[in-house]
Amino acid sequence: MAKKDKRIRTFLFPSSRKGIMLKFLVSVLLAILIFTPTCIFGSKFFRLSSQAKDNFNDVVSTIKQVAQQEGDVKTVLLIMDGDTALLTFEKGKGHEVTYRTCESKSGVETCEEKPYRITYQDTPVSPVRKEIHTTYTYPDQCFGKDCICLCQEREVQGTQQEGAQVVFETATCTQILCSPIGDLSVKKFYHYRSEDDPRRTFLEVKNDNGDIVLTSQR
Repeated sequence: MAKKDKRIRTFLFPSSRKGIMLKFLVSVLLAILIFTPTCIFGSKFFRLSSQAKDNFNDVVSTIKQVAQQEGDVKTVLLIMDGDTALLTFEKGKGHEVTYRTCESKSGVETCEEKPYRITYQDTPVSPVRKEIHTTYTYPDQCFGKDCICLCQEREVQGTQQEGAQVVFETATCTQILCSPIGDLSVKKFYHYRSEDDPRRTFLEVKNDNGDIVLTSQR
């Protein structure tokens, strides 16, 4: 027992340089083991940065400004965190996005690793390996009105497959920031930013005969 106590005292209060270095390395290792999971959890919990939140408010403000004058066009800086989406919702309706896992470019087939970059506006291309239809459920944060939202976290449910190439699924944004847009007529819009996409891009906001048209510029 006395020998064991002596070993403990030697580790806690080392007298040699070797013992001091060993204690230092053990302390650093313990700090890394404790600090790393905390950082990972914190980054996931606070995924939506304050800068992205403020920018979302700027986008909404620009939409309301452009809506006041027919023919008006403004370009606003769009700042988004990785793996988030900016999208519109009609009153009480889900938002469907269609994307394809592979497409043909200049005769060469390439697989799309970040599928949500392809929106509902794109036309089918050939060859198509798999086509996926995702419907985002209408969020409670829209309070029964048309709205625009920043979806920062989502859960996919109810996946159904038709044959080998077509998949239908439902997605719910579990972390989301929304702003009702009232009686404004905003055309359907969806923009996804992957982890590899630039954090900053531009969004064109146009008043086309009373309809607000949003166009993202990559």
